[in-house]
Amino acid sequence: MNLKQITSNRQYIKVLQEIESLMNAQKGTLEGSKLDGLVSMVENFERKRLTSCFQSIQAI
Repeated sequence: MNLKQITSNRQYIKVLQEIESLMNAQKGTLEGSKLDGLVSMVENFERKRLTSCFQSIQAI
């Protein structure tokens, strides 16, 4: 499985759509593993985006 870091809002939306299509994937299957990886990618992207938003607010 070749998963890359999310770097744009467009990629973020595409990954969310893919997650939605995999929501019924069984754990231990290829689809289940892909779902886990995609969720991790989204969590990392959201964490970075929220951190930069908070830093911008603190700068004000």
